Amino acid sequence: MTVRIIKSVEFFYRESDTGRQVNLFTFASQKNTCLSDLMEDESIQGDLIYVVEFSDGVKKIVCHPKETRNEEWQVFELFKWCQHWYTIYEWLYKKEFRTKRPFQQYATRYEAEEARSTPEDWEIIKRFSVEEFEERIGKNEDGLNEFEELEENLDLILEHENKNSRAAIASGRYYDYFIEEWLNPRESLHALEPLILDVSYGDFGDNQKPTK
Repeated sequence: MTVRIIKSVEFFYRESDTGRQVNLFTFASQKNTCLSDLMEDESIQGDLIYVVEFSDGVKKIVCHPKETRNEEWQVFELFKWCQHWYTIYEWLYKKEFRTKRPFQQYATRYEAEEARSTPEDWEIIKRFSVEEFEERIGKNEDGLNEFEELEENLDLILEHENKNSRAAIASGRYYDYFIEEWLNPRESLHALEPLILDVSYGDFGDNQKPTK
């Protein structure tokens, strides 16, 4: 078994009529749209191309039509792949992918929401009535254990990936069914983090590279 490390990944869009190939984020910027709207736009027909280079010099290209959705997750394949990887990050490092906030266990849901919300969102949430809070977020006295959420999120991935397990991921082996390679998850995340931020949060390259 060869366990590889991802050195770099580039996403491209290839137009179906002209064959022109352009960086995916550049293409979205040219269209003056966010990535999710670009993916949903059925008038834009073409392929997504993933160029993956590994630390041993091997390069792999994965290609699929832009509109391809994952059947189990019911999301575009690109988003599903990124969701898998940031879930693995959060499980490995026990902190939120974007903010790097360590996960916690909270005695009340009010405490949890204040810690997890932006100041703007919390200003809105704290004005909720008790009934509105319970309907939208949950009962205050139930609290929140974010570590249980981590396990549940990873379960959603492992349920459909019989080659993978918690023990294997923790020891440095994860089989990426999309790329069809065994990968070292911790080492590969160095290259994947900036791209996952761009895909998941739509900042088109304006994000700063996360630090551990």
